[in-house]
Amino acid sequence: MLAPDPEQWKPYSPTELAARASQAPAPFLIAYAPEEPRSADDSQPFAAAVAPHCGACVLKGYSKDHASFLRDLANRGDPLTSDIVEFLKQHVGR
Repeated sequence: MLAPDPEQWKPYSPTELAARASQAPAPFLIAYAPEEPRSADDSQPFAAAVAPHCGACVLKGYSKDHASFLRDLANRGDPLTSDIVEFLKQHVGR
């Protein structure tokens, strides 16, 4: 269970962990929903924190909510799925 004080969460946030990384993390494709303020507010600082430690950091918005991100994942023709496949081909080589 999370601690009741949000200040205690900060050291474990992806943004904080990325900023403290001692070695380069894997490439990141960060998908977010620009229409959702919390999604945009969280993804942009995370991308900025990861970018200096990462050879490839892509931040891209999709007009989806959380449920549709998950529901549509792996559907042919889905823009996010297509971007994930291309990102993996480009950075993993498969």
